[in-house]
Amino acid sequence: MPGRADISKGEGLIRTHDLLEYLIADVNRAFAELEDDKSSQYLRRTTARSVFAFVEGVVQILKFEVRSALRKNGDGITLNAKDHEVMYEEREKDGKTIPVKVPIEVSIKRLFRVAPYVWGIDYCFDAGDEGYRNFLLAKKARNRLTHPRTYYDIEVTDFDMSCYAMTFIWLRDHFRELFRSRVNAISAELPEDVRD
Repeated sequence: MPGRADISKGEGLIRTHDLLEYLIADVNRAFAELEDDKSSQYLRRTTARSVFAFVEGVVQILKFEVRSALRKNGDGITLNAKDHEVMYEEREKDGKTIPVKVPIEVSIKRLFRVAPYVWGIDYCFDAGDEGYRNFLLAKKARNRLTHPRTYYDIEVTDFDMSCYAMTFIWLRDHFRELFRSRVNAISAELPEDVRD
């Protein structure tokens, strides 16, 4: 049963740092357990699911952080319709706001471009690199796994595992670098005597 935030203890509703920490720990543990039995399809599927929980979690963390920045100091920042759709998972149609499902690859590409814009930092995200191509292959394998039609759809190959591993490393490193750039930009605005 999912827990709930205990506001009386000062817990936040999202706890993005904790979310990220636990998702990374899950992926690391899944890969560590897989090392003991590399041919286990169960452990391979568990690892695949852990990697994509991490991917989905990173997307939600970025959305939260960007929306928070827009609320706090978003004066003068305008998102185009597509960026708004990704950020809020809704669109205007016939004068009504309707919910939309945004594909994960669209969310990643847009979020890694919108976040630097909103935060006022320099960061370049290349959706044409090898890491992104591995992510797309891993997503295709994950889709077979989570929507199986045949026995072979739940088999996780060595190639699939390579794509899952590369996806985790690629997205973790991009996320880390994006936030490092943000922290550096915030630090640069602080008085010199309080900078670390």
